[in-house]
Amino acid sequence: MCVEECISAEELAQLFHRYHGVLTGCFDGRASTAPWDQVDSHQRRLLIATARLVLSDLAAKQQAGESQEAESDRADDHQSPPSDAISRENGNHVANRRYYAKPGQAEWGC
Repeated sequence: MCVEECISAEELAQLFHRYHGVLTGCFDGRASTAPWDQVDSHQRRLLIATARLVLSDLAAKQQAGESQEAESDRADDHQSPPSDAISRENGNHVANRRYYAKPGQAEWGC
């Protein structure tokens, strides 16, 4: 799934604005930034354009990663078993597996 299908540029800009405001308050001790609907139109357009560029870069990296992964899979057909199979044999499967939080589950704090 492409990153651009998961979130729009405006949604990403809103999230970035919100988290920037929260973290600004945590790091600088200042009040957080204004709510999204109170941001002036020029700044809002700038944030959305920036988000579009970020999504475009992420999509390009994702596409490059998928093509490298496909090439790697073809090369690995004649290689050793995957690392997760080795980990299962050693009984460390859960300990070696990385955890990534689903969107909205990560905790943010100061």
